[in-house]
Amino acid sequence: MTASVVALVLVAAFLHAAWNILLRGGTDRLWSMSVMNLAVGGLGLAGLIAFGLPNLSSWPYAVASSTSLKTLCCR
Repeated sequence: MTASVVALVLVAAFLHAAWNILLRGGTDRLWSMSVMNLAVGGLGLAGLIAFGLPNLSSWPYAVASSTSLKTLCCR
């Protein structure tokens, strides 16, 4: 593996841990989750403005991924 791949995996692990700490550290989970989702939505919107929409060929994979996550993880 290249150093950039290792760095991306470590950053993803750090962000996942930070997400969990922020969510579990607050007394009002609904408020914590709302604030985090607004922040992530803002970053996603900024990414959309900066980079544009993904190629149409990737949309079926994005839909399949989000559908499987909602179906399997959020029962």
